[in-house]
Amino acid sequence: ILIQDVEIANTTKYAIWIRGVSGHATIRDCWLHDFALYTGYPADTNAVQVTRADARNQPAGPIWFVGNRVEMRASNQFGGAGGVVCDTENDTTSYPQQMFITDNIFEQMGQAAPAQPIGSIRIYRNCDGSIIARNRIVNGWQAAIGVQRSSDVLILDSVIEGEQRADNGKPEGYYRVISVTGRQPLIPARDIIVRGN
Repeated sequence: ILIQDVEIANTTKYAIWIRGVSGHATIRDCWLHDFALYTGYPADTNAVQVTRADARNQPAGPIWFVGNRVEMRASNQFGGAGGVVCDTENDTTSYPQQMFITDNIFEQMGQAAPAQPIGSIRIYRNCDGSIIARNRIVNGWQAAIGVQRSSDVLILDSVIEGEQRADNGKPEGYYRVISVTGRQPLIPARDIIVRGN
């Protein structure tokens, strides 16, 4: 799959949804902007959603997200929309989903989801071997880059400026620039390298 030189604006839920792709997928040189919240619940609104419901049975090729611009030009106190989100099976027997997220610009992206903050980049569950590099994240909300339950991930040479804390109803709120978490015993996070940011 190749998605290139496309402008997508004013969408509801996802601008691009990649689900159960067994081969390679590349999204490059696109402008994704100004997303409408899905049914008033911001946790369901992301610019790009990668989902693998069949991860136990089918190996997947890598997803490349390169040279794109992703932005919310009119933002609220919760940011409004997540950027690039990958969510696979919560199972150590699943095939991993590699993500290569490089050389992108994110502006005013992120949201205060009730359970988890979602920022400009979030790889969640079994995205082992992913690389996040040379991105520019400006005036975002929540964790600009979040890695959860994934191992052998590189976070390199990105610029993050103006990251804001949103009030998500919890007394402490959320404010993380780069967040790495695992959850034992199911999916640990190990061998994460954060360098040159």
